[in-house]
Amino acid sequence: MPTTELHTGETIIDVAIREYGNISGIFNLTKDNDLSFSSYVAPGSELIIDDTADYSEFQGISYEQIKQEQKNFVATLSGQNIFDISIQEFGTIEGIFNIIKNNNYSLSTKINAGTSINTTGDVIDKLVYNYFAAKSKPVTGSDIIVGAEPVLEGIGYWAIENNFRIG
Repeated sequence: MPTTELHTGETIIDVAIREYGNISGIFNLTKDNDLSFSSYVAPGSELIIDDTADYSEFQGISYEQIKQEQKNFVATLSGQNIFDISIQEFGTIEGIFNIIKNNNYSLSTKINAGTSINTTGDVIDKLVYNYFAAKSKPVTGSDIIVGAEPVLEGIGYWAIENNFRIG
């Protein structure tokens, strides 16, 4: 079967419309590539395209239906863990049990930035949930590499004619 490349900024919905001419092509795209509607696919990934599929007469699924399915998923940010996602999506750490169950995770599961997490379940603490919905997302980790040599900057670390120029 032929393949196509996922371009930067595209989703699998965009690829379905581009390759099949109809959003309903997402069914073939997800089936042929072992994906779900909300799967994260990195830019540059090759996706299998079924060139025998014809959606020209098919009304099928609406964009709103796909968005509804995606609303139960969240992509993680750099430095987030499942505890952060629990507070962000459920308003409390108690939501961690939904995340563990929905994603087959353990409490110590490490997740990468961009991971699609199934957050199906009811908001437990609406006040906290609304706070994070309106503000920035909780991130308790960092991207600092342990053991990396820090880059020291400023007048106290610059040397004339080395990395500090006058003139």
